[in-house]
Amino acid sequence: MTLNLGLRYEYQQMPDPQIPNPLEPRTSSFPADKNNWGPRIGVNWDARGDGNTVVRGGYGIFYGRIINSTISNGITNTGLATGQLSLTFQPTTAGAPVYPNILPSAAASVTRPNIVFFEPDTQNPTIHQFDLIFDQKIAPNTVLSVSYVGSKGHHLPVFLDQNLPAPSGTLSYAMSGGPLDGTVQTVPVYTGSRPNANFTQMTQITYGVDTTYNALVLALNRRLTKGLQVQTSYTFSRSRDNGQSSQTFTAANNVLNPQDLSLEESVSNFDVPHRFSFSAVWQPRSSNVLLDGFTFAPVITASSGAPFNGFVSGNAPPANRILTGLEGNGGTNRIPSVGRNAFRLPYQTNLDLRIARSFSLPGRTKIEVLAEGFNLFNRINYTTANTTFYTIGGTATAPTMVYNSATFGTFTNANSGTFAPRPREIQLGARVTF
Repeated sequence: MTLNLGLRYEYQQMPDPQIPNPLEPRTSSFPADKNNWGPRIGVNWDARGDGNTVVRGGYGIFYGRIINSTISNGITNTGLATGQLSLTFQPTTAGAPVYPNILPSAAASVTRPNIVFFEPDTQNPTIHQFDLIFDQKIAPNTVLSVSYVGSKGHHLPVFLDQNLPAPSGTLSYAMSGGPLDGTVQTVPVYTGSRPNANFTQMTQITYGVDTTYNALVLALNRRLTKGLQVQTSYTFSRSRDNGQSSQTFTAANNVLNPQDLSLEESVSNFDVPHRFSFSAVWQPRSSNVLLDGFTFAPVITASSGAPFNGFVSGNAPPANRILTGLEGNGGTNRIPSVGRNAFRLPYQTNLDLRIARSFSLPGRTKIEVLAEGFNLFNRINYTTANTTFYTIGGTATAPTMVYNSATFGTFTNANSGTFAPRPREIQLGARVTF
């Protein structure tokens, strides 16, 4: 048995607030998280003493940092003219400029500024990572593995408007068409005045999002033996969180209802329940001159499609609502009963292939010619879809939502993005070794 122990301490020194606003004390304080101890442990156990059956496990605590763009917003968006003023207008706001006109000056605006500040006692993002792996040798240089991989994240950022009153009542939308046809969706509605009359939106940088990831991984690996190398795995996983923000700069409200964060609990933006991968290198060992010197190297991947939201187009009908959106609070326009990431794109598959052949030249010189194909079958792997689920209509006393049957769920992009296979590409090359 081999045991590895470690301990790491991290501290992120934040800058001092530069232009605090005396009307809001929280703009004069930046976090100082000084308790970031990260223990690590790793175990490797040769269960039978012959190197053929091995159990490995590990656990560690790791810390992220508060990113610069978030810090920058906390420094400059304090509602003072010496910083960066952010103002919010409704069409009915007195003195609101009519496009394309602009404000002659910030002082000319009757609108109260938006501000950004950190939640008191903010903690740095934290993740607990752990795994348990069972390896069994089943043939020369061939290992079958069964693994559990998991993580739990804490203190991830979310941005909440803290200057909202309690809902003044509810709105009941009559649903027409689609999967919710004939139902009534009742949501809170925010109208009236903001509690703090000095500001409009008061965005608190809150580090309160939790995440969980659990995965079972089956793998078969064979090191290059007798001209054949194989690496293949299947992952069954589940990733959930309660509103992880996949953005850098702050947003005034990036949840449905900042006063009910339970509505954000759902599968993660990064949830991929099934993923399979296979790669191999085959160098035939044959007396057949047609195969001599060849190398074949395929890579096959297949995975579940990414989840996506169904959004509502339009705003709550009351003219005196505080902000835009389904509930009039400026939050994410999503139907509460449907939930976050309730829809999913089609699965993705991809085949890459490399074929090479080497030739010996006089002396010690060799030349290898190769052909490589990426997304060889030119499969269309969709990466985004139209997310307009329903459209608000009706009147202030009888609001409705009508299903967007024409375009909801239709695909709008494919074969692009960080993880998506690209359109088919074929390249030829040659390599000379001397």
